[in-house]
Amino acid sequence: MLFDIESHDYSKVIFSGGIASGKTFLASYLLIKKLIENKYFYEQDTNNFIIGNSIGLLMTNTIKQIEKIYGFLGLDYQKKKSSESFCKIAGLELNIYGGKNRDAFSKIRGGNSAIIYVNEATVIHKETLFEVTKRLRKGKTIIIFDTNPESPAHYFKTDYIENKDVFKTYNFTTYDNLLNSADFIET
Repeated sequence: MLFDIESHDYSKVIFSGGIASGKTFLASYLLIKKLIENKYFYEQDTNNFIIGNSIGLLMTNTIKQIEKIYGFLGLDYQKKKSSESFCKIAGLELNIYGGKNRDAFSKIRGGNSAIIYVNEATVIHKETLFEVTKRLRKGKTIIIFDTNPESPAHYFKTDYIENKDVFKTYNFTTYDNLLNSADFIET
């Protein structure tokens, strides 16, 4: 999957599927990889960010995965402080936004972005997600989504996942994550 993304130079990637299938870990890894590879594109005048339901959930889920990956790789990482809305990865600021409310888009409006990670895309307000996609306009851009759509009629499924001309989607199941215990999978 990572080789496929690299060899086709996909810039709009969706990791979709079951809970605990490894989507967040893979999305976080891809984010870090792209940040390091294309650092010179992202250094100046860019609002690169992670957006999810809330900053609290991002800290619990996504940022923990990023910290784990940085620990494995022994790379430079500066944790988000309680008074700040960003962390630093490889010396680059990565802003952290909550996006569940209709007015959340106002936090990102007007910014130029090169790399964006949307965690749990189905819980992001539709107008906010639309605004997020309009921010990609600096250098070598990529947007990474992870999601587990529960409704076949949800706008993210119909407008994004099924839009195969624009978005490359990879599907995962709980069975794909080899770290899941047999007991967990049975439930």
